[in-house]
Amino acid sequence: MLHIAVVDDDTAFSKGFCKQIKALFAAQQITCECRCFSEGGAFLKQADIFDVIFMDIDIPGFSGFEAAAHLHDIGSKAILLFVSSHDHFVYESFRYAPLRFLRKGHLEEELQEAVEAVCRKLHSDIITVENDQHIACTVELSHIAGFFAVRHDILLLYPDNTTMSLARRSCTMDSLEAQLKPFGFLRPHKSYLINYRYISRIYRERITLTDGGSIPMSRRKTSQIREQYSVLMRKETLS
Repeated sequence: MLHIAVVDDDTAFSKGFCKQIKALFAAQQITCECRCFSEGGAFLKQADIFDVIFMDIDIPGFSGFEAAAHLHDIGSKAILLFVSSHDHFVYESFRYAPLRFLRKGHLEEELQEAVEAVCRKLHSDIITVENDQHIACTVELSHIAGFFAVRHDILLLYPDNTTMSLARRSCTMDSLEAQLKPFGFLRPHKSYLINYRYISRIYRERITLTDGGSIPMSRRKTSQIREQYSVLMRKETLS
């Protein structure tokens, strides 16, 4: 179930817009719950429960830009799309990195493509793995600290230090690296693949994780991993 918020002080517009959104996601085989908010303050009290947010810019309480800044401050992972009848806001909106800027006067042409873009992003931020009971499990990449191999077994490591064993021969460390490298997963050692967000510090032959644990690193990979980590951190800072 996808949780969607529409933040717009025009309640008549919001109700019709929600119906359009739900129909377009249904066409993508995605069920969703869509809730409307007529002002920014009420929305922000519940902002952390939403996966996708369609935000008007000129709204009472908080402007759409102020609400977007607050979402960034609380570390929200929600997909943000601005919806406005004021086209001149488009350039100012860039600083908040919305997925799309939709013009109210052009929703008929722009909304379907925006929903498809949301679906692509949702699918790019998850991975489907097969556990040792041969059951397919979908996991958000942000909820994975990494993977590690023990003999012939591969385990998925969660941020709370719990693990899930993957079905044998369902994947390899090489195939996981190829799939997840574009999403910030680093391979400091042949037996470890780590989400850079959970790295605390890089030493010459070890990496300290944010939970206080550590993993080995091949000495020959030290420079490469440091450079890859620095690039990823710079991108995060700019975003």
